[in-house]
Amino acid sequence: MSDVIDLLRDLVRINSVNPDLVPGAKGETEAAAYCAAWLSARGFEVKRHEETPGRPSIVGIAKGTGGGRSLMFDGHTDTVTIAGYDGDALEPKIAEGRVWGRGSGDMKAGVAAMMVAAHRAAQRGLKGDILVACVADEENGSLGSEEVARHYRPDAVIDDVVNRTFDLFVHLGATDEQLDFPIVYTSAIKGTATLDLKQP
Repeated sequence: MSDVIDLLRDLVRINSVNPDLVPGAKGETEAAAYCAAWLSARGFEVKRHEETPGRPSIVGIAKGTGGGRSLMFDGHTDTVTIAGYDGDALEPKIAEGRVWGRGSGDMKAGVAAMMVAAHRAAQRGLKGDILVACVADEENGSLGSEEVARHYRPDAVIDDVVNRTFDLFVHLGATDEQLDFPIVYTSAIKGTATLDLKQP
């Protein structure tokens, strides 16, 4: 669990306010670079998609051994404004079992969870490919997801759901290659992320 929390805190520290919501805001460039480096360091082939300059989306691909179905995790790296946030929006704090900071719930906790889950899944030597999409612009127009969708057609996509608590277990492959791995669930309420790791 600590790897998810550490990753989440690193992501919260990155200012990725959507410039379509706040003119002149930094956007997703730094967050995309961080996600790309994190995935690359763990053996993912990383592709950068940036049809709109300054609004990059990253896709990490862990190739399977062949003959299996592909699974994509999809999450966004942009946030709403940090103006008016009570405290330092970019300094993540852990209090009362929660991580506090701008974007911690919507949806950097989901991004951290999916990156760690994808890495763990990829280490299992699955037949199918595992893909991780860290996309731009969900808070406004979803241009990142639309761009990624034009380039990839995985067999299944897990798109983290915020503002809701859920437990999700994914089963991949045939009965001789079944993988159950937990998704850390997030609950986005006033910028908090409630994390819980469920064991299969």
